[in-house]
Formats: sequence, structure tokens, C-alpha cells
Amino acid sequence: MRKLMVLLFFVMHCFFSFNATAMWMKMTDPELIERSSLIVSAKLIGITEITPSRNNDSLRLGVLQITKTFKGDENLSVVLIKLPKQSGLLSSMDIAYSKGEEGIWFLRLDRKGLSGIYYADSPQRLWSNDQAERLMLLLSK
Repeated sequence: MRKLMVLLFFVMHCFFSFNATAMWMKMTDPELIERSSLIVSAKLIGITEITPSRNNDSLRLGVLQITKTFKGDENLSVVLIKLPKQSGLLSSMDIAYSKGEEGIWFLRLDRKGLSGIYYADSPQRLWSNDQAERLMLLLSK
């Protein structure tokens, strides 16, 4: 019985350790830039929840007001980012951004057909504004 418990503990430890380290796969700065379709200096000016008419699932969206575009469409003044819902169960992978939060956002477009909605779904996807010079140097390479 003891051997079974030790084996079970070992298997569970390996399983959960692998998932925990795989949650936020660290990207190099060049990978982050390459995997971002829009890189902007912006401020989260609002948060809203909408329910598209085609289903009953609601979406929680943040509104980013853009002050500078480093990569992507320079004509954009605001973009929407998908945020985790406040109600219900949260995943350990959910990142909660707050109204008023600002910095350099490395955004990727949604691949599930939610046209025009971006994700900032990794802690690496928001840098402080004082990193702008570093970003400009990376972009010039």
C-alpha cells in the first residue's frame, strides 16, 4: 500500500509540476515581438461585459486607448482586449488587468473568430512605459 501511495504521489507531482511550468511559457523578446500583431503604448480606460446575440456566453472586454503604435495599424486609437470574467471560476492562467493600467501592450489577435478583439494573455505582454527605448532598440534590429 505504501508503494502505491508513493507512486501515486510521484505521478501526481510530475503531472502538476509539468502543468504549472507550462502555463506561462517564457518567450524571448524577439519571439514576443514576432508573436504580437499589435504593440502599443496604451491605457486601459474602461471595462465592459457584452453578450453577443448568437449565444448566451458573455464576454468581458477592456478598452485600450492608444497613445503610440510601435507595430501594427497606426490608425487605431482604441482596441478591445478580452478579459477574464469576474463571476464564476477563474483559471490560474487568467490575468486580471485594472482600469487605469497603462504601459506597452504586446497584443495578439483572437484566433477564434472574434473579429477585432485582442489578447494580452501572458504576463510578458505588458511592459512599463519606461521600457520604450529598449523596445525601439529591439524593433530596429
